[in-house]
Amino acid sequence: MKIIDCDFNEALLLKSFDLQKELMGQFKQWPLPQKDHEVSFYSSQNPMNRHTEVRHFMALSGDQVRGSVTAFIDKLLPAGQAVLGRYVCENRPETSKALLGAAVEWLKTKSINTVIGPADYGIWAKYRFKTDAFDLPYYGGEPVNPPYYPQQWESFGFKKDARWRTWEVSRSNIEAMHQMCIKRAEGVQGWRVERILVEDELTFQNYHRLLIEIFSENYLATGIDYLDFKFCFGSLMKALPLIHLFFIIGPDNKAHGLALGHPDFGKAYKDAHGGAVTPALLMNAAETTDSYILNMMGIDKESRQQGVVDLLFKSGLYSALERPRERYYGYLVREGKSIYSHFGPHQREYWMYKLEI
Repeated sequence: MKIIDCDFNEALLLKSFDLQKELMGQFKQWPLPQKDHEVSFYSSQNPMNRHTEVRHFMALSGDQVRGSVTAFIDKLLPAGQAVLGRYVCENRPETSKALLGAAVEWLKTKSINTVIGPADYGIWAKYRFKTDAFDLPYYGGEPVNPPYYPQQWESFGFKKDARWRTWEVSRSNIEAMHQMCIKRAEGVQGWRVERILVEDELTFQNYHRLLIEIFSENYLATGIDYLDFKFCFGSLMKALPLIHLFFIIGPDNKAHGLALGHPDFGKAYKDAHGGAVTPALLMNAAETTDSYILNMMGIDKESRQQGVVDLLFKSGLYSALERPRERYYGYLVREGKSIYSHFGPHQREYWMYKLEI
């Protein structure tokens, strides 16, 4: 076993992809990784390379890749911080220790003293480890990884740093939540909610602007310009006609927040078998799924007040109730108070890790 480090190397990346496919293929409920997306995302085509130094580390056994991890030093992060991501590793402690050790030693030479992960570039792409509930069905957008990945990072010295949770909520509880929001939103003056149809680039740009404002306080948050955002989320535009997007408009007639919900597209990713997720696959998933994703809800910090939050949330919940589904996911909620807590404990957890070096 030897560890090498390199710039983008498509041949080695594809071998790493084969390992990832081998490991993820053991979990039949999960989709296979998308090969073409993987190659383009980590290549020089990614505009985030303008402000990010990237270094790939590979564990080789002969000509086979048995592990890989990528270090990202983003100039938009505070000085001394870096992230590790694109982690793929066989279930051998010696491989993970050598791989993470090589990446951390390289980061030390770059004056890095805090390493956070897993994250691909940052929170605007794939991030977080799934840490439990590995037997539950996959939902679209869920972070997935072999169960031993968090253990490998913890054995190296990484500590849990931030938690996200997902609730599976029944229709009766969604209806009760909707009624609760209606009641708590009574008397709110000067605010309204509008359903937004994202049919053009301008609306997508407004969506980008709102996300940046709303999540400016989020964990590991950095600004992301529209070029980066479109590269990361441009494929989302294929699904936009199927998404319920609401803006909350204030007394100043400006949007101050958004709610986003959609049918569970997990089936589309599984049916793609590692290929491109096409509009036809997304449409089929939307028509046949029995699950709905309550994806996100956020309001800029100057506008957060109880009735306004409920006014926005009730609109998103109403869209979820338009068509009966068997299950609803309160999706990847950051640690802290959540409206879903009214209906019992969460079912799934996801963590980010930190290492001081």
